[in-house]
Amino acid sequence: MTTSEHERSPEAARDERSLAPDSILGRYRLVRPIGHGASGEVFEAHDPVLGRAVALKVLRGRWSPSASLRLQREAHALARVSHPNVVQIYEIGVDQGRIFIAMELVRGRTLDRWREAGPSWRECVAVYRQAGAGLAAAHEAGIVHRDFKPHNCILGEDGRVRVLDFGLAREPGSAGSSGLGTTLSHDVDQPLTATGAVMGTLAYMPLEQMEGRPATAASDQFAFCASLFEALHGHRPFRGSSREVLIEALRTMTVEPSDGDRLPAALRRVLMRGLGPDPAERWASMPELLAALATIERGRSRRWALGLGGGVVVLGSVGAWLWLGQPSRPGGVTIPEGVPPVVVDARSLSPSAQRLRAQAEDAWAADRLDELRLALDRLAPQADGPLDDPSLAAEALLWRGRLLDESDPQALETFRRAFFLAHEADVPSTAARAALGAASVIVEEHGHAFDEWMRHAWEELHRGPWDRSAAVEVLVSSSYGRAVVLADEQAVDLLDLAAATIGDVEPDDGPFMASSMVELATAWRFVDEPERGLRWAQRAAALIEATAGPDHPVLAAAEAEIGSCTNELGPCYLGLPHLERARAAQLAAADGAIDWRSAIVVQHIAECLEELGRYEVALEEYRRMVAYWAELGDEYRSREVDVRISIARLLAHLGRTAEAEREYERAIAFVDPSGPEDPLRELAREELEELRARVDAR
Repeated sequence: MTTSEHERSPEAARDERSLAPDSILGRYRLVRPIGHGASGEVFEAHDPVLGRAVALKVLRGRWSPSASLRLQREAHALARVSHPNVVQIYEIGVDQGRIFIAMELVRGRTLDRWREAGPSWRECVAVYRQAGAGLAAAHEAGIVHRDFKPHNCILGEDGRVRVLDFGLAREPGSAGSSGLGTTLSHDVDQPLTATGAVMGTLAYMPLEQMEGRPATAASDQFAFCASLFEALHGHRPFRGSSREVLIEALRTMTVEPSDGDRLPAALRRVLMRGLGPDPAERWASMPELLAALATIERGRSRRWALGLGGGVVVLGSVGAWLWLGQPSRPGGVTIPEGVPPVVVDARSLSPSAQRLRAQAEDAWAADRLDELRLALDRLAPQADGPLDDPSLAAEALLWRGRLLDESDPQALETFRRAFFLAHEADVPSTAARAALGAASVIVEEHGHAFDEWMRHAWEELHRGPWDRSAAVEVLVSSSYGRAVVLADEQAVDLLDLAAATIGDVEPDDGPFMASSMVELATAWRFVDEPERGLRWAQRAAALIEATAGPDHPVLAAAEAEIGSCTNELGPCYLGLPHLERARAAQLAAADGAIDWRSAIVVQHIAECLEELGRYEVALEEYRRMVAYWAELGDEYRSREVDVRISIARLLAHLGRTAEAEREYERAIAFVDPSGPEDPLRELAREELEELRARVDAR
């Protein structure tokens, strides 16, 4: 309890009066008090040496050894964490018997005050994800906050959240890290309010701390979820009229009901897992929890892949993919035991066809299509290939089909001729790839034909002789397509099979195999397995660097996927350098012009910049994306709409309501209102209604 002025000792009163505006502490001149806590008072101060404003936290009255130790612990904990979402520490000092910490001055509102404005659930998730990134950085440094709550987070005027007040922080397992002690803002035995609301720190405390067990990163996770729950629902998840009632609510997960909310069910599941009574059953880490929240907030985790251009085959329609759900391993494809993972059907592939395949794969992986055309003209100048070498003719038709646009009516016919010629010539590897190519250009209304071509691809692989490269391409492309469209258990089965087929890197592996690895990494990310995606992207990067050097475009694709997977696993500033390197390489390869590869990387960069609170730069990147997709016309209209929704959300977050409304209206107008129900249009319409409702309520 705070001592009133007339109860203070004369010595303490003199100490308090000495901290008036214009007082000097260390090298700092106090300007005005801006806050106070259980142990200290915070002042705005001026640093005359560096000419900047700082926040100065000072212990009240005369310091004691135990009190100063606590403040030093806070400073040391914060100084070890350098992150945009953690308040920055400048100095710890002692002057005139007082200990103080000079830190970054953040002008803004604490999250409990910010919530009073009635933000949408997406805004709540976006803001708390920033705070969670700060916690994750602290955990990475071995620091547990132990007192995370809305009052200990501030949303700056720059739109960036900082986590404050690590005064209770201790390293996990250190002395005094158990939950109760003397460091609580309110004693656990203190009576609660008549309404049953939990007072102070107890409202965000997990069961293990309530029971005096050590606090860990999982304890911070509980406090984070309790705080976000309160922001979303307007009340805390657990209530009790006494400590015993509250502990029972925590043990039994008796969560306060919330009538009439429109939160996604997936969001509630994420929070309930983080609020569980057993720390071991919560999320494995803060980064994993934040990745789950990002997926829900953005609502688009599976809409766009990074892709590799020529190396990516996005197969067929949603309906056509359903046939893959019937057998557990489509077509009975298995990996023959004891078969060496090398091309063994060379006996039926002529030397000329082998040379063409090797040159074509290298050119395709590097997106050097002119080089591929030259190889075709040189080795198989006839349109249908040399009749005296059917394996070369089939291989040439396969690659000529890949050079055609998928909308070209000749593409399907070219793949069809390649398939039947390869089948008759007994070259299953070429036949399987040609069947895959035919399936990739089948339009949605021909789902039955798609089914048949996919069956042909599996049958050719299964009848052998075994060809690892062809099997990898068919399996990776198939699993990628299923992951993008459905992301179900069957997709995971296919991905496991594709990964097993690649196996260990072989001596002959090069850029084409590396491109398949990047595609596999992307597919793993789409089924919410970014850790596995990251491993494959890193393997691809190592392979391409060893075999083709740092300037190969597949390395840029691998870097982009490493960045994307890293961002989903944890704070996005860890993945941002990879994305920036990918963009630089892609722009250099395109003489500075944006193409669809760099455009998608730019979108990932913009999302990361937004998460880091660099809003104006993020807006510039988003607008660059809008301009690019708009130039491509109606075929890419959905991507333009998706980016406009991102711009509208960011403008709404910045309080630029009129601009946000215009962006939402543009997004809605771009989708044909007379056509079938469109999820992007409905999303934009729903968010626009939410925005206008909040404006009307203010």
